[in-house]
Amino acid sequence: MMAKGPDKNIVSGNSRVKVTIYGQVNRAIRFASTQSKSHVQSVDNDQSSSRFALRASGKINPNVSTTALVELEVKTGHRSGQDIDDDSAELFRMRHSTLSLSHKDMGTLSIGQTFIAGSLSGMFSYPSGVSIVFGPGGPGGDDGVTAEMAGDRFGPTFGLFASRQNTIKYQTPNLMGLSANVSWNENRSWSAGASLSGLPGVKSIGVNVGVGYRQNEDSSVLAVSGGVKHNASGASIGGVYGYEDHDGGGKPTYWMVEAGWTGKINDMGSTSLGVGYGIWDDGGAGESTRYHGAVVQRVTAAATDVYVGGSHDTGTNAAGADRDGVFVLIAGARIKF
Repeated sequence: MMAKGPDKNIVSGNSRVKVTIYGQVNRAIRFASTQSKSHVQSVDNDQSSSRFALRASGKINPNVSTTALVELEVKTGHRSGQDIDDDSAELFRMRHSTLSLSHKDMGTLSIGQTFIAGSLSGMFSYPSGVSIVFGPGGPGGDDGVTAEMAGDRFGPTFGLFASRQNTIKYQTPNLMGLSANVSWNENRSWSAGASLSGLPGVKSIGVNVGVGYRQNEDSSVLAVSGGVKHNASGASIGGVYGYEDHDGGGKPTYWMVEAGWTGKINDMGSTSLGVGYGIWDDGGAGESTRYHGAVVQRVTAAATDVYVGGSHDTGTNAAGADRDGVFVLIAGARIKF
């Protein structure tokens, strides 16, 4: 009997580079309700959106490597959309289209559409493990249910919230868990960020900290996040703070804290629990206050995360008047490939 050969996944058209494909599908059912209205929708959970990508990597020499990355995101039916029932001609959105040159001792220089420096600082450290359910996007970012139903619900300004632009970016090598980056971005803006992952010689706790700053022509943005996890027990706590300061006045701010636990209670994989509280302010009369809780079960053998969570937010609209509270229940699954 002839032996079975190895499975073939991707064959590059160029033998001198290695090509990989990756992505995920993240779908959920969301129920949202106020005192007077409610609805149920099937959504793409863009807290960690469905996407696919191709990455090509090659080596110039043992110290220098190159990378080309193209990553597209499914655009339709987003959870954060203000009205996902509207038809949209935009099926996909470019997340990344970059070329990078890396030296193991000197860092990485990249050009193209990608995260600007410091852009993940406001969502860097969430040790609870439930960030795909609720995060620092707040009521207006995580769950943008129809404005007609829910009124004004506020989230953070997006100047440093997973911001992607055409940029020229440099990132330092990782030195004992510490790294930094700086970039020149669109519209003559620049940004910088730094992160710390772990403390040298400390194994009992995990520490993550991120900070980012962006300067635009007429505004500046700051975001800071941090988290601590006790590795033996799985208990954790994390938080985030950010603001955008406009030259003409107005300073939207947001902050959120979250406590969590991650451990193994079954053979499928780890389980994460998280509860959080936050306030998102539009810099004027509008404000949103949210409580949330979530559970994520990882199914290791199937590369799948199954989750469920609920939140309730109240506040005032842009005119300062009280608005109806919004209850959100969301359940779904993310499969990675």
